[in-house]
Amino acid sequence: FQLSFSVQLPREQGGLSASACFLSTLANLPTNRLAQVKDSNPTLSSSNCSLEDIHIMTIQTVDILLHALRVLLPALIANLGRDRTKKPVKLVVIDSLSALFSASDKPSATTLSERSKSLTTLSSIMHGLASEHNIAFVVINAVKDVFFRDAPTNESQEIVYSQQSKWFNSEI
Repeated sequence: FQLSFSVQLPREQGGLSASACFLSTLANLPTNRLAQVKDSNPTLSSSNCSLEDIHIMTIQTVDILLHALRVLLPALIANLGRDRTKKPVKLVVIDSLSALFSASDKPSATTLSERSKSLTTLSSIMHGLASEHNIAFVVINAVKDVFFRDAPTNESQEIVYSQQSKWFNSEI
């Protein structure tokens, strides 16, 4: 949430004098939490930052996200660009992309292929928008697994997390 306010700061304060667009796939964005973040940071609570400069869209499906990126977001960018009193969009946050691909059905070759195609299309659209409008995308994914450091001995040839962490931390 802090990034959505930081982008609003003037360039002299490390911001872009811009607005943010938050595409939420999980639920309605908790504006009370946004207000807490803004009010708890003296830099962000200045007159330069406002909830009005965080544009929110709720996204329930991949198709709706594609429509938002192809149609709604470019329209928002164009509308704000025409109004000199409004801050242009320079940050788009998608929270959480993985939620759109979470299904109760076990993944099959077909669903994995469809996911791959969707992700390729989404990344291509985001890349095009980022290049054309000089905006940044931040894509957040929800974590669903929990790793246990004291995992039971692994009888298979798979590498358990405790071993992987040693490699990542240069302990091996």
